[in-house]
Amino acid sequence: MLAMSPPVAWPPVQINIRAAEPAYQQLAGWLRRGVQAGLWGPDEPVPSLTWLTAESGLATGTVRRAIKFLVDEGVLYTVAGRGTYVRRRTGRPEGSHGKT
Repeated sequence: MLAMSPPVAWPPVQINIRAAEPAYQQLAGWLRRGVQAGLWGPDEPVPSLTWLTAESGLATGTVRRAIKFLVDEGVLYTVAGRGTYVRRRTGRPEGSHGKT
């Protein structure tokens, strides 16, 4: 299953590389705000690594770090070979491993 890009109404990914906040945290914040706004619900995929890399202009490693940051916070979970999903607040779905 491929992750869908955000709806047109959602603000585009904008990273300020000159900002004091690291780029991965800026991207993580963008994803977190989308989850909080209900853009992606529990167990729904967030945009793919490929899409996030292309839209943000960041290196793949930086995008992975943003995703891992949110996995570590319990906001997202990953499923090997499938993608990254919004974690339910009550626990991690079966089959997930929480690593990127």
